[in-house]
Amino acid sequence: MPLFIVQRDSEGLFPLPDGQRVGTHDLPVGAMWRCDCHGELGWLIRLPGGRTYGEHHFANMWCTLAEVPASGRWNVSGDAPKLTVTPSIQIMGEGGWHGFITNGEIVGA
Repeated sequence: MPLFIVQRDSEGLFPLPDGQRVGTHDLPVGAMWRCDCHGELGWLIRLPGGRTYGEHHFANMWCTLAEVPASGRWNVSGDAPKLTVTPSIQIMGEGGWHGFITNGEIVGA
């Protein structure tokens, strides 16, 4: 699945290429947008998987500035949306996901 850049509008929604406007947890896999997280400007990326509790869906999101457990930050190279990330990304728990982002493509492990 390819990465693609979205930008929040004045109402806090994300316009998609097909004309829909959706909230954060309704973004399709591959959507990425700028965020000020961890004290720097990074990218938030919607990954596969997620959890649903009752009527609420919580999508898997990952930040390019997050830390790899016990070893510092992920290595992120390339220009958005053609990012490559190493090592692999793993979201634990129910609805989790494990895979790679390589040259702007999300690929499951």
